[in-house]
Amino acid sequence: RLTGLEGWEKKDIDSIIRLGQSPGSSHYLRLRKSLMVYKVYDQLVFTTRQRKKVAFNYPLTVPGQVYIEETGELVSCFVLPREKCGPQSRDTLLDWDRVKGALFLRSRLPGDRFAASPTSTSTKLKEYFIKNKIPWADRERIPILASDLGRIYALVGQAVDNDARVTSRTEYILVIKRERLNKTDQV
Repeated sequence: RLTGLEGWEKKDIDSIIRLGQSPGSSHYLRLRKSLMVYKVYDQLVFTTRQRKKVAFNYPLTVPGQVYIEETGELVSCFVLPREKCGPQSRDTLLDWDRVKGALFLRSRLPGDRFAASPTSTSTKLKEYFIKNKIPWADRERIPILASDLGRIYALVGQAVDNDARVTSRTEYILVIKRERLNKTDQV
């Protein structure tokens, strides 16, 4: 618990100012009283909690749902004919006929790659996250829809790979809904 000004010095404030002015987005300070200060793009985040690496891997049946304990989210999925699927801004939509193999919802792994836009080639997820300014703590919590064949089809709630994108030729759409049930530590 942080209370009062006792124990803090000018050098602590100067260190925080330098952190805020430094380039980059993944720097942090460890100060007294277990205080951590993280630079997250253009924000400084003050907390007494340390960042936790989140790792998960759950099989996904279609239709079905999975509760991701590590993030406190419920992910539901089902297939609809194209004509019954209206625009859903918060849902992830994929061409069901182009999704192959057994499906899993998992956290990211080193070296993961996918093509996030119709004009892009395969890029590392890390590069996608940096380009789109997704904070480190959020990166760990985004469910990745992947197959047992090693293919990444989507970052649920973020982006769909070119090979699974809905097109004018799509007949059936895999709809994926992501809902936060429990508030978990966000740092």
